[in-house]
Amino acid sequence: MSCEPSWYVSGLPCPNGEALPLEVTSPNDPNFWQTSCVIYGYVPWGVSFAIALLFIIYRGTREIALGITIGLAVGISQIIKAVVEEPRPSTSCLHTCGMPSSHSAVSMALFTFLILDAGYRLLPPNGEAGFIPGWKTMTQTTWKMIKGLSFLTFSPVSQFEFYTYFAIWAFAFMPVPISRAIVGDHSPTQILAGGIVGWGSAMIWFPICVQIRKSLRDHVGKKFLWIFVHNYDMPEGWKPLPKTTPSDVNEASDFIRRPDSTLV
Repeated sequence: MSCEPSWYVSGLPCPNGEALPLEVTSPNDPNFWQTSCVIYGYVPWGVSFAIALLFIIYRGTREIALGITIGLAVGISQIIKAVVEEPRPSTSCLHTCGMPSSHSAVSMALFTFLILDAGYRLLPPNGEAGFIPGWKTMTQTTWKMIKGLSFLTFSPVSQFEFYTYFAIWAFAFMPVPISRAIVGDHSPTQILAGGIVGWGSAMIWFPICVQIRKSLRDHVGKKFLWIFVHNYDMPEGWKPLPKTTPSDVNEASDFIRRPDSTLV
């Protein structure tokens, strides 16, 4: 079964628009929303390019971890495409297979990994519990990300910083799957499958990445293979919680229930 559309097999131009590089269709006479969706089609690859550039500069394990996240999403997507061989919708100007959507897979993989990493560094609220961060927090967090291309946070984050971090990456990645349907390159099923592939890739890789970081926490800042640097540390001040036993829990409960008990 071939995924190539009839117009491509016949050597004719696409009747619905133009095929742009990196598998994005630009529809004929696009409106504002279609143009925006074409731009969003380049977001996952733009972020991937930025990560590759950071790897060339720093040669760090942080960038390697993100690169593996992208590689898993793309690799699994390509394997499924080769096996399933499902054509794209007739509105697409692409001639490759469409199940699942690689754009959706990469976007969801990066979004899931980045949010898991930030959540892993999240500090408990300290008298500032709430949901909406103030403008100062939003501005400072956004500026730190822009200034340092902070795809991964470098230190523990407050509750409000986490919300800002989440909002920024949600704005960058969440519209990508929808944009693929609006420009006609994927069906909803292909988009959903791509999102599941990306989410699953990050959910599998992130716990493995955490265990690797735990085992290498004493080697932060050191080089390996004379080229690369371990710069993906555990959260600053991170310590495993002490293990509790049933007797510890019972003693604490008895202490709280005693009327003469005093908390210091």
